[in-house]
Amino acid sequence: MLKGAEVALAIKAPVITGNSRCILDILNRLNIATLTQIGYWLGHADKSKVSRLCKKLENEAYIESSRLLKPFAFRLSSKGANYLGASYKSAWPSFAATQQIVLKNEVEMQLRSHYPKSVHIRRQYLWKLGLSPALGEYAFKNEDQLFLVLLDDYLMDSKRILHCLTRNHSPNQRYYDATVGGGNVTWQAYADKVFVFCCDAEKLKQHQAFLDGENIVANCQYLPATWGIAV
Repeated sequence: MLKGAEVALAIKAPVITGNSRCILDILNRLNIATLTQIGYWLGHADKSKVSRLCKKLENEAYIESSRLLKPFAFRLSSKGANYLGASYKSAWPSFAATQQIVLKNEVEMQLRSHYPKSVHIRRQYLWKLGLSPALGEYAFKNEDQLFLVLLDDYLMDSKRILHCLTRNHSPNQRYYDATVGGGNVTWQAYADKVFVFCCDAEKLKQHQAFLDGENIVANCQYLPATWGIAV
């Protein structure tokens, strides 16, 4: 039975509902997001309304922001993570890692314009398949298809595309039993479609020329860098 003080605390505990709760859930799934991205997942809500909701949640310490560059980036605070029962790391990811996360969100939104049921696949699920994504490698599920996305915001060498497709992954043994699932797991074996998103238009042309020369079928698309080319 709860004691008097515990009962009072339980009564005072806030219950977050509506779009405010949706924002917490969105940030829990995306990890880090801009106002525009949050608005997209709220159903293209008015940006000023999203801004007000985020400001209120930040004032109440449920979310926190990085305001070093515009657009600002938001994520759950320790209080917000505790509210949802989610994990929390006190340190923000590096600039390059933060931009990769935000660009991954943009990729998901672009994919959904052509494949409406596309959704990002978390690493834990990929580990169960024996896949170990490297920097810039992301997977998306669209109904029964798996899409591999290579995200280049740091002017990578085009040869890395072939390496990404063909390299043998080192499965995470906590999640994958090679004696059951087999060895030599590659993206090439799993991916139904391959996409290359690049933040530099000239580099994108080089990637396309390389793919054509190697007879690799991939969809190359330009993706503006949120805060500039990572170095």
